[in-house]
Amino acid sequence: MGVRRIAADELATLEASLTLAVRAGVVADTEEARLTHIADCLRAEVAGEPMPAAPDTNVLEGDALQEALAVLTKRLVHAVNQANWDIDDSVPLLMRVADILAPAVKPNAAPSEAVAPAPAPAAVGGGASPAPAEPTTAPAAAPAPHIMILFGPPGAGKGSQAPKLVEALGVPQLSTGDMLRAAVAAGTEVGRQAKDVMASGGLVSDELVVDIIRERVEHPDCVPGFILDGFPRTLEQASKLDAMLASASKRVSTVLALEVPDAVLEERICGRWIHKASGRSYHVAFAPPKSLTDGAAPSGETMRDDETGEALEQRADDTAEALQARLSQYHAQTVPILDHYEPAGIVGRVDANRKPDEVWASIAQLVKVPA
Repeated sequence: MGVRRIAADELATLEASLTLAVRAGVVADTEEARLTHIADCLRAEVAGEPMPAAPDTNVLEGDALQEALAVLTKRLVHAVNQANWDIDDSVPLLMRVADILAPAVKPNAAPSEAVAPAPAPAAVGGGASPAPAEPTTAPAAAPAPHIMILFGPPGAGKGSQAPKLVEALGVPQLSTGDMLRAAVAAGTEVGRQAKDVMASGGLVSDELVVDIIRERVEHPDCVPGFILDGFPRTLEQASKLDAMLASASKRVSTVLALEVPDAVLEERICGRWIHKASGRSYHVAFAPPKSLTDGAAPSGETMRDDETGEALEQRADDTAEALQARLSQYHAQTVPILDHYEPAGIVGRVDANRKPDEVWASIAQLVKVPA
């Protein structure tokens, strides 16, 4: 796939991501000079002007700069996805961005074969056209993708923390259920296989689930990484996932486990009531409806939706008995998987029995993103 130049209408989105990376504290003040240089390169690229000279300082090299550029690149990929640019066109765009980032990673790198310059715009009034862009260096090696497995028992707060991770890392959250439904709807080969299995009343095999994940993570939005939610659930699935990633020279980089005592989870889960028609959720202790007065016991009469006045309901599995069965299964499945990844030093455990903001601060510190 050929490298192409950045168009003027794409510059604002890319620059916005660059600015966000700086303002959010992704990079230190001492690194802003290098990133400002990258922004100047982006603008020169669009204008068809020569690339500006790189800053003289070398203090921005090393692990700190590499990490900053890795996060920046992920933000750029996220910006491309948010802008809904054509998938086939976004890949060469990002290749061109990587080409521009190369001098920031290796400022003294020798120039490689030049990229064909874009046609220079005609000067106003018949004057001379701007000089064509100078040759650029070869694209820097892409940063390793951030591949995360997210664990947490029911009620641990994954639903509130996962979107923050998606935003901070610029990577998608993937659930096996969503991927399976998407593959079936798209009519892909693995989707058709899964549909046939389910139509016959069978269970989708681990091999087929891994194939569905393999197909999904080849999409451009997974270039900087992805978050797996709900997979793997067994040690055998973890081994198959590792093998699939290794075949593409990738590996799991973070295993994040949100931990909450079972007794606390029971209070959280068993106190939940929902308004089925709208999906609005309430909690006896933490977010009660207006209809539940002080001292009143929760029931179909005392738990009413604030907006419609209709009776709220509890999910069938939001009982103490059902929760204990789910927690027993979760612990039996999760502990061996955490032990499997522990020797690689990539397992992070977070105390999720705190306020959401405090939990997020710990997560952000663990994955090295702004809180």
